[in-house]
Amino acid sequence: MSGVEDETNKVYRLSRPKAYLICIGLFVVAFGFAYLFFRLTSHPSPSLSTPSLRLNSTNLKYTNPLILSSSLGDKKQFTEYKPLENEVNQFITQARAEGSLLDLGMYYRDLTDGSWTGVNEDDKFSPGSLQKVPLMIAYLKLSETDPAILNEKLIDNLTSDVNSIQSIKPAHSIQYGQSASVLDLIKLMIGFSDNNATDVLFNNIDHNNLKEVFSDLGVNFNENTTHSDYISTKQFALFFRILYNSTYLDWYNSELSLSLMTQTDFKDGLAAGVPANIPVAHKFGESYDASEAPPGGYPPEQLHDCGIIYYPKHPYILCVMTKGVVPVTKNSDNVSSLEKDIQTVSSMVYADVQNRYH
Repeated sequence: MSGVEDETNKVYRLSRPKAYLICIGLFVVAFGFAYLFFRLTSHPSPSLSTPSLRLNSTNLKYTNPLILSSSLGDKKQFTEYKPLENEVNQFITQARAEGSLLDLGMYYRDLTDGSWTGVNEDDKFSPGSLQKVPLMIAYLKLSETDPAILNEKLIDNLTSDVNSIQSIKPAHSIQYGQSASVLDLIKLMIGFSDNNATDVLFNNIDHNNLKEVFSDLGVNFNENTTHSDYISTKQFALFFRILYNSTYLDWYNSELSLSLMTQTDFKDGLAAGVPANIPVAHKFGESYDASEAPPGGYPPEQLHDCGIIYYPKHPYILCVMTKGVVPVTKNSDNVSSLEKDIQTVSSMVYADVQNRYH
């Protein structure tokens, strides 16, 4: 885990917010409200959103803390994204006609001005390993009042190897009988999507803490329905919004979270659709909805990839969730086809962003 270890150490060397920074922040907030009041009272424009105020600190690499939020309406007001919507819709129609895809949801958000668009962004999917992101957030939230929790040693006493059910196997994982700190387990869970590390973490946290992360964002979560369609791309993107904006975790833990997600070893989804020199903080997930299995058959496989693409000066959130066709056999490989679908949508979005800001 040396790559993930090095990146984490860099984040730990960042100092937590000082008192004087808090004073500056309060001043900026006060100034921001005064500025917005002046703008809204002297030049009212109900069709336009108010601007966001951000910290813009040069010490933070993956986050840009939000001081004052903008309010944005329906995607219909952002007509500039209509060509992208049409292109993605045409691709979905073609993939369905070719018999390789049942459903695809896409959500895009520009993190500089808050404009957004989507295609089937409210369709529900089974998140699978995407749930590892809120689990990480839950532990880091606890660490803000109990920093020692990240150094707590946990033992893998699972009765089976949970990684055996994955199509995309982790390169590194904790083994039965081994112990590791909570932070090291988070690294395995996020960097390599280790299901064993995930279950060890899940079994050692009060599940109310995890449910709270979902409920705070208005997203329903039922731990007893792991393999069911209950979350959309638009909803899951909220987790990346709160990390980038540092509005749920403090600046330090938000930066740590995203820095860990830039180290994930899965490169065949969103990352494959952008140039190699563009950082991507993301998490993939594979799953299925057990209720969709035909009599005597197998449920269609799902593959998702969501994250932040750090296009220079204009980072954006992209979340793509896919559902493949019903597999012919238990070992049918539909994952590679879904990977290509995610790659294609990612490249379409990147090209649209490049045309807009290049």
